[in-house]
Amino acid sequence: MMLAVTTHRQFLSQVNHKSFRQLFQMSNKSSAVADQVKTLIRENTVMVFSKTACPYCVKGNVIMDSPVTKISQILFPVLAKKVLSKYKLKSNKVIELDQIDDGNSYQQVLGEITSARTVPRIFIAGKCIGGGDDTEALDKKGELEKILKKADAIQD
Repeated sequence: MMLAVTTHRQFLSQVNHKSFRQLFQMSNKSSAVADQVKTLIRENTVMVFSKTACPYCVKGNVIMDSPVTKISQILFPVLAKKVLSKYKLKSNKVIELDQIDDGNSYQQVLGEITSARTVPRIFIAGKCIGGGDDTEALDKKGELEKILKKADAIQD
């Protein structure tokens, strides 16, 4: 028993304390990214997380009305574009994960939140409705418009 304690103490004395600092900093960074992702989801009625290089997130320009700037160009994944462009959204935000520094961390957090690491991930009123296929399916069933109206996301 004493041998195990001595071995453990020896191990601890040999561990590079810098590694613990790096691990702690990574943990803090992950926590900060998680907080940022949750804030984006909470503060944007329609929030899309996407990637420009993803074959399922090919981009197309969509012109939508914006409450701040009468017209703004927003990039949407094709399936999301096809579906969401039918609606005049009051506000929306798109984050291209491959265009930001912590994109992989964002995607990891999204995977933890939604149990899916694929993109796009589309949120309406703080709730993930899924990806492009899910959004399209909701629209075909007439549910997407109901969700958008309930969230007060559509301009009159």
